[in-house]
Amino acid sequence: MPLLLFSPGRKLRLLHQVFSVLTEDGAFHQFTYGGRCPVERAVLRRLGLEATLLRFTPINMPPAFVYRLQRRR
Repeated sequence: MPLLLFSPGRKLRLLHQVFSVLTEDGAFHQFTYGGRCPVERAVLRRLGLEATLLRFTPINMPPAFVYRLQRRR
């Protein structure tokens, strides 16, 4: 999903819906080519989420980053 192209409001609505159906320990994984988390800190904070960089794949063209979004513990 091209979250980098979504407005913060659209990301907020999407992630709110995603996390409303995930279990408490569920996670949303996102691949991005932007080099940073595609979800703004304000959106993460408002939803009570945290983002963790899991992996960087430099041999991919373009290089990709994998983030895990989950509820703050």
